[in-house]
Amino acid sequence: MRGFNSEWVVKEFTLTHVNLIRDYLSLDFKDILQDEFDIEFVIDDLVLIMIFVGNDFVPRLPSISIKNGSLDYCIDIYKNKLSWKDRKMNVNGMINWSKLKKFMAELGSREYDDLLNIQLGQKKKRARDKDTLDRADREYTKEK
Repeated sequence: MRGFNSEWVVKEFTLTHVNLIRDYLSLDFKDILQDEFDIEFVIDDLVLIMIFVGNDFVPRLPSISIKNGSLDYCIDIYKNKLSWKDRKMNVNGMINWSKLKKFMAELGSREYDDLLNIQLGQKKKRARDKDTLDRADREYTKEK
């Protein structure tokens, strides 16, 4: 078989039923939203929010990444920093731009610090890489 590598490692994966995710979301949001709770609105809004965290079709924001905890931060904003009237950003597939704007403003409030941290991390990585190359050069010249 062409292109088959018998040394490929089988990776574990997690199979999750959509109904299970719905149940967990219901439990997680029920206390916060109380009487006005409607899981359908929450799911619609979370799907919209997840587009900013990671999407194959829309370029992501530079400081928003699953790796740096942005998924948790987005959910925290939705749960704790937006009032109920500012939720329901996505109703029947139509985006309420004024409510989404409030979410994005809150999300953007830490973007400057995130970008600085990303830049600092990149500088540290370049310094480590340069140090590694310098060390390899020194070892190579010693061998000659």
